[in-house]
Amino acid sequence: MPLARPFADHIASRLGQFAGAMRVGLARRRPIPAEASSTTVTDLAQQIRTCAAQAATHRVHLFLRVPFPIAVQLGRALNTLEVTPYEWDDSAATPRYIQAVTVASGRGGGPILARRLPTLSKRSGPCNDPREHLADAEHSK
Repeated sequence: MPLARPFADHIASRLGQFAGAMRVGLARRRPIPAEASSTTVTDLAQQIRTCAAQAATHRVHLFLRVPFPIAVQLGRALNTLEVTPYEWDDSAATPRYIQAVTVASGRGGGPILARRLPTLSKRSGPCNDPREHLADAEHSK
């Protein structure tokens, strides 16, 4: 499946910074029925974990276009990974992804390791750890 343009652009601008990248989407764009959310989340989490394991990392950068309940359930399902979710910022002259936070469950001091959303006047740059992995999970709302 070809990469979505914003995700592909983000990866292309950071060649060599990540151990791997994958894009996951539905075969047909359609709403996710509520009764399918648990299975959808389980499948997504397994694909993300497998890809991270193949890249020999526990760090995942996550770009989601899913309903909020799916995002919350997926976050819970990825509780053994260090996850950096991104937010789409279209307020700048050039729309782009920006890191929101880095979270990891089971660590002292709480699950939020770093808050990365910029203030209104200042934007933060990407993390440069080459052991990190990107995942773009896309579904219709």
